[in-house]
Order: sequence, then structure tokens, then C-alpha cells
Amino acid sequence: MNESSRPPRSRKGRDPFRPEARKGEGPFLSGVRRISSRSHPWLKRCSRVREGRERNLLFVEGKRLVEEALEAGLRIEALLVDPGGIGPGDGALIERIERTVPGERIRFVDREVLKTASALKTPPGWLALCIPREAERDPEILRERKGGVLVLAGLRDPGNLGAVLRTAEAAGVDLAIACEGSADPFHPKVLRGAAGSVFRLPILRRFPLGDLIDFTGRCGLRLFALDARKGVDYRDPSLFEGGPPAFVVGSEAAGIPEALRAGCRGVRIPMSGKVESLNAAVAAALLMYEYRRWRERE
Repeated sequence: MNESSRPPRSRKGRDPFRPEARKGEGPFLSGVRRISSRSHPWLKRCSRVREGRERNLLFVEGKRLVEEALEAGLRIEALLVDPGGIGPGDGALIERIERTVPGERIRFVDREVLKTASALKTPPGWLALCIPREAERDPEILRERKGGVLVLAGLRDPGNLGAVLRTAEAAGVDLAIACEGSADPFHPKVLRGAAGSVFRLPILRRFPLGDLIDFTGRCGLRLFALDARKGVDYRDPSLFEGGPPAFVVGSEAAGIPEALRAGCRGVRIPMSGKVESLNAAVAAALLMYEYRRWRERE
């Protein structure tokens, strides 16, 4: 048997799923079955999603990220939990799970077995497959909003991409567009770096690079890209007059794709010493927050 109806008791003999853990309100997640085989179909599916072989789901790992996904209202397709990773302070999280995730989509899995599907050397004991909330490709929606857009064009480092998306949400950006050739914003490393922002920020994935200039034009957006030599100082008070910006962030090594250069206005961030460029996440943060400051001043 690969599954059973109840997890074993903890080493100290106290079952964390008994009523006393919730002040007499009933057992935690009663009736949830258990996975004990490393070749179980649920674990195999988690591995496919983690490796990008199944792209219609998010691979969400870690208690805090699972909690963020639930708070954002994402639908949980599968939830795997190590009973040993549930603490006395997790009552509110468990109650939310019981309210929003059907029992047939939940399984208990020991941490050693969970290593089969984990993206980390030491699995945190919480793993979920979620249905992402992707943005609508509707120019009329963006025309009504003024927060600006973040365009990822060739940014391949998942850690940097996660940091940029996290900053975009914090700065009030309306939409992120991940063009073909960039890292997948739903990659597990991006999710960890974004700290939940991917669940809340509207994102268009695998956007055709050749369609970008036409699409942003129909949205009433003006394209801006960093240009250390010929760009306008990003603090220029007139920079954002004429319409909301779409900030293009390319790779640190090659910059933005050549196909976009002619359609972008160059922006320069002054630097001292012999430094030639800034980290992509840092540069994007300066631009997005400068636009936010400009909007608040207007």
C-alpha cells in the first residue's frame, strides 16, 4: 500500500492532528491519505512541473510560499505536506487549507520521500501545485491604468528575475511581460526570489518579441531601456511626460535585444568610478521607483 488514511504519531507520542492541537475543534485534516512510495504518480507529476515539462502549473515549495499562494486565491491542484513540518502555530494555515482545498487533493508525505520531487537539497516539507493567474492580453485594460509595465527581454537569471518581479509589485507596476528568451517567471527559483509577487502581479509569459512594440503602442505605453552612453538621466523631471512607461530589462551581458533598440528611449543612470553597469534588478528598481515618485508628485 502506498497510501493510508492517517499519518503516524510523532516521536514524542503526541499526534499533532488530534483535537487538543486546535482547542477541541476537531482533528487537523482528518482522513488525509499518505504517500510512502517514491515512485507515486503525485511525486512524478511534481517533478514534471518542477522541470518545466508541464507548464500549466506552478511548483510552489515552502510553507510561506504555499501560504502566499492561498492568500492570493490560487487554486491548489495538489498539496503535499510532511506532518513533521506542521507546528503549533500553524492553526490558521491549516484552517485555510481545510476551507479551500478539497481533501482528495492533499497527501501527507515524509520529508525523505518528498526529496524525490523537491527542488531543494533540504525539502521544507510543504509542496503545492497551483494553477497560475496569467494576465489578459487586452490593450484596453492597460490604457485605463497608469502604473507602467515591466518588460523582461532576455533576462535569463531566475534569481534576478524574481527580485525584479518583487520590486515591480512593490513599486505599483500594473503588468509584467516576459518575452521569449527570458527565464520563465514561473520557475521555482523565480518564485522563491519573488517571495509571492508572482501570485499577485499580472504576468504575460512567452510573449513574442516581434509583437512587443506594436502591443505596447496600442496600450499607450512608451518603451524605455537603459543606455549608459546616450540615454537621458533617469531623474529628468520631463522623462515620463507623454504616457506611462514600459521599462525594458535585458540581460546584464548583452543588454536588450537589437530588435527593440530602435523603439526604445534610452535612459541613463549616472555612475561613479569605473563601474560600467548595475545589476539588472538594481537598475530596474531605480527606474520603477523613480516613475512612482514622479506619479506621486504629479
